[in-house]
Amino acid sequence: MAANIINPLGFRKPNSIFYRNIQEEAQFINTLSLKDLTLNSTSIHLGTGSGNYLTNQGENSIAIGTNSGKNSQGNYSVAIGYNVGTLNQNIYSVAVGSYAGYNSQGESSIAIGSNAGYTSQQIRAIAIGLYSGQQNQGDSSISIGAGSGNQTQGTGSIAIGSNAGNNNQGQKAITIGNNAGSINQGTNAISIGEESG
Repeated sequence: MAANIINPLGFRKPNSIFYRNIQEEAQFINTLSLKDLTLNSTSIHLGTGSGNYLTNQGENSIAIGTNSGKNSQGNYSVAIGYNVGTLNQNIYSVAVGSYAGYNSQGESSIAIGSNAGYTSQQIRAIAIGLYSGQQNQGDSSISIGAGSGNQTQGTGSIAIGSNAGNNNQGQKAITIGNNAGSINQGTNAISIGEESG
């Protein structure tokens, strides 16, 4: 008969493969905790290089993933994924997905998706989708869909759909539909429908 062992939860279990797997998981978690998890006052970072410069990680912020929140992560910000919110992520910002909000993510902005809001995403901007709002997304602008608002999206503009408002969308412009208003959509212009504008 197998010897009985007291498990970490205090229950008596026979020495089994199931129990050994629990032990291995616990050892892995302990290794992570000692090596990669750091609690800085009220902030958390987990992953190689994440929150690397502790004095620059803001209060109540979370950085999970290699180099996430590495340098100057603002208070109450969240960075999850590989190289997310790496340089100058501002207060109240959220970035999820590899390279999302990578450089200079503005206050209260959201970038979800690989390379979303990659560089110079301004305050209160929202970019959701692969490469959405990737470069120079303006204040209070919204881009939803892969490649939407990708290059220089104007202040207060909206781009919804794959590649909508993709390149140089004007201020307060609205474009809805795949490839709608995809190149040089003017200020205050409206384009609705696939490839319109």
